[in-house]
Amino acid sequence: MYGNATSVIQVNRHISTPIPMQCGVRQGCPLSMILFVLCLNTSLYYLDELLQGLRLHGTQPKTTVIAYPEDVSILVTSQEDVRTDRDVIACYEKATGATLNATKSSALALSAWDTACDIMGIPYSEEIKILGVKMRKPLKQSAVL
Repeated sequence: MYGNATSVIQVNRHISTPIPMQCGVRQGCPLSMILFVLCLNTSLYYLDELLQGLRLHGTQPKTTVIAYPEDVSILVTSQEDVRTDRDVIACYEKATGATLNATKSSALALSAWDTACDIMGIPYSEEIKILGVKMRKPLKQSAVL
């Protein structure tokens, strides 16, 4: 896509010699978001198909994943969902080279969830924010910001 693209590295005002770029997209390229969505879409599809998800008031459809440009929230309701989630993420990581950053991730345990259960090294939190909605246990304390 980019013919003879190169990049340089600047450290302490010193600029390196040009480095040939053989793959990837440049920072800020409009194509980067489209490629990200195309790569992520298959994983989101599998998660939606395989996870039990959350059904509010017992209604359809279930909610399994809330995805937006920089974050993905996955709603798991059982230990089996955790295993499925781990497998799908491992497959995505292997296929794309991307990795889950557990230090930037958090889990919120609702209901009778056992917080001794490790979810891919992701720490449990007292509250999380999903699309501007602050979620905390009990859910009645959650609020839109």
